[in-house]
Amino acid sequence: MSELLDGPWWIGFFWGTGLLAAVGAVVSLFFSLGRRPPAVRATATPPVDAPEFLDAAAGLVNSVPDRGGTVRLLNNGEQAFPALLADIRAAKHTVNWLAYIWEPGRCSDMVFAALVERARAGVQVRVLLDAVGGMRCPDEGKDELRAAGGTVATFRPLRLGMLTRFYKRNHRRAIVIDGAVGYTGGMAVGDKWLGEARGPEEWRDTMVRTTGCLARDLQSHFAEDWAAVTGEILVGEGFYPRCEPGGEDGGVRHTAVASSPGAEQHPMRYFFLLSFLAARRTLYVASPYFVPDRHTREAVASLARQGVDVRILLPNHHTDAKPIRMAS
Repeated sequence: MSELLDGPWWIGFFWGTGLLAAVGAVVSLFFSLGRRPPAVRATATPPVDAPEFLDAAAGLVNSVPDRGGTVRLLNNGEQAFPALLADIRAAKHTVNWLAYIWEPGRCSDMVFAALVERARAGVQVRVLLDAVGGMRCPDEGKDELRAAGGTVATFRPLRLGMLTRFYKRNHRRAIVIDGAVGYTGGMAVGDKWLGEARGPEEWRDTMVRTTGCLARDLQSHFAEDWAAVTGEILVGEGFYPRCEPGGEDGGVRHTAVASSPGAEQHPMRYFFLLSFLAARRTLYVASPYFVPDRHTREAVASLARQGVDVRILLPNHHTDAKPIRMAS
């Protein structure tokens, strides 16, 4: 640097110009300055159990309120994986698998064994791996599944023309069997999800088992990404069986929220914010990655000042993302 400063002025000029050009290119490519409105507000904040809340949420995320199906919460791997594997082994037509992480180990072996067995039985099996989260997926498992008749595809592999979007990964969980049973939540394929959170090596996480219309919504989210990656459009009752309302009151009233890092509208962000604003008595948040923006922080603080019981549960030092914990 001292040699640069002591040299001719024009060397420093061109060096500085090059540095400014590099910084400008990075900012132009990766930072959207002023992309969000200065304030976020709702014309009304109905409670979450009011029909107006679901109507507003559905309109916000470009979805349609629906009714039907069932929901069951599964805590940790000892509840989630036995149910998931049993449903896969019972598949008659299709199994579609989309999850961010796939790591080698006992969990991978069990999942591949179930998928390969169904593929050999004539079930259509499709697996969509993320190029980063699934990079450790065992090649022997993928090869065996393909040999059995299954299909494996990769979301956004590193290639020219995609460099500015490569960091936008697919964290969706959409696992759907026969279009009638679906799983979503925080878990993926890795031995750390198999236990009951008894120690640091066993992760605490949650999955949701859905049926009926709720599973159909998950199927649409898988189908969207699958078509974008492979060009194959999923059609037929093996993917979208007729959905009839179920349950004593006609099933669960719900709407589907599809969010992705490529969407500039950030529907999940606004869905969470609207949900927070609807709180009347309690607002409980448990999240492994919690870095709320200014609008969300202001909304939550305002609720706390109004007397809402606000509790936020975050990881301690046992986390896979220490920089995010520091930001939290």
